[in-house]
Amino acid sequence: HTRSGTQVTPLFDWTTSDYLHTFFWRLTHATRAARGFDTTFKLVSDRLRFSPDESAQVSRARERLELQTSESLCKISVGSEYVYCAFEPFTSNHVYPTGRGTRCFSAYDPKRDRLVLLKDTWRYVEYAPEHEIYDKLYENHISNIPCVVAKGDVKGPDQRCGHDSDGTLRRLVHYRIVLDVIGKPITDFKSTHEFVTAILDALRGLSLSVNSICMH
Repeated sequence: HTRSGTQVTPLFDWTTSDYLHTFFWRLTHATRAARGFDTTFKLVSDRLRFSPDESAQVSRARERLELQTSESLCKISVGSEYVYCAFEPFTSNHVYPTGRGTRCFSAYDPKRDRLVLLKDTWRYVEYAPEHEIYDKLYENHISNIPCVVAKGDVKGPDQRCGHDSDGTLRRLVHYRIVLDVIGKPITDFKSTHEFVTAILDALRGLSLSVNSICMH
């Protein structure tokens, strides 16, 4: 089983073969990555020894993310850069065992000393990566859209799936993108004017983006 789907073995008699026993033995001895855990999120422990710069980054990240001491902080690589974020995403549509499993996090970018949006997903290889879409929009001078801070596929053999021999499973690649804008709940707007202005800016950006795509 992977995010591409589930493949089923032919029927076998478990009383006359060791297939089932072997499976459970291998599952018991498999690494966390092989069992499906995302080990690319590195937990930051307060017991670790940091350099002065790293220690300042960790403290700043906890402060900006408003994390309690009991909440886990993670360090995640995205392309050639890295960010810090809480262990739990603020989205919930990643709970399904197949598909893209998109998770979004409020993250702290130590290089720019600001909060950013981290999007962690499994992208379908037949579609262009999300950052390439933004590149095309930037080329056409589209306003009111986020800026890409970092992007890239997650490296490693466990970060790709769907490479079956008969082509029945869709191929996916673990992918991350960091954007410089984080949305906020409607209840956090200070006035109706602020809310309506935000919606207007979003609609203008969407309209310009659609027109740009249709023209090309």
